[in-house]
Amino acid sequence: ETGLRVPVPVPNRAGDAVTRVEVRGVPDARDCVLFDWVPGRQLDDDLRPDTMAAYGALAAQLHEHAATFRPSPTFEIVRYDRVFPFDQPVILFDPAHTSFVTDAQREVFRAGAEVVEGAIESLRAREPARVLHGDLHRWNVLVERRSGGAAPALAAIDFEDLCWGWPVQDLAIALYYLHEEPTYPEILPAFRAGYESVRPWPDATGDEIATLIAGRAIVLANDVELLEDPEVRADGLTYMARFERRVRRLLER
Repeated sequence: ETGLRVPVPVPNRAGDAVTRVEVRGVPDARDCVLFDWVPGRQLDDDLRPDTMAAYGALAAQLHEHAATFRPSPTFEIVRYDRVFPFDQPVILFDPAHTSFVTDAQREVFRAGAEVVEGAIESLRAREPARVLHGDLHRWNVLVERRSGGAAPALAAIDFEDLCWGWPVQDLAIALYYLHEEPTYPEILPAFRAGYESVRPWPDATGDEIATLIAGRAIVLANDVELLEDPEVRADGLTYMARFERRVRRLLER
């Protein structure tokens, strides 16, 4: 419905986007989707002002289109209307079930979660939710450089974490992975200018984005405790120190 560059499902012979597949030796049937190929390199490899402006514009275009979306009665996705939006246990505050969190860190995360919950409550009271990408970080955006000095073409991929929420949450997720970059003072104005070329910036003071960036850290802290990936768990203490630092910044504002 737009000119946005996103993965497009390739229909099967029956014209359906989803194919249910059963294979001998594989337990349970699987729902499979084939997408067309989206060209480009990850935005992570090209953090320059022009790509940041295009990144902001891409986010704004997604948010504008989402405001027009009217789902069917059977449409069900996650609602990002609480600190921990996903359907998984919250063990971060339980010392009996955590491996990497100190008591001091746990209290920082708990205090941060209360502030984040207040921010989400304010969003809920202010405007209706809309569908968000939910994971629009620098590795889920592809950049295709064009010849002749033309503006870079960006594409959004990996809509797995699609959710109901508010545009400022999408921006906080995007900026969470950028705000410790040395070039962030140049990145943020370019990103914001690109966004504002399409629609108004949803956070006049910057307080909501800062709060929701901390909220992302709290969600990821819980994820690290839940994950069984040995590489992630090997760095668990390092991750927790990083998450704590980001939440403390919020509490010290």
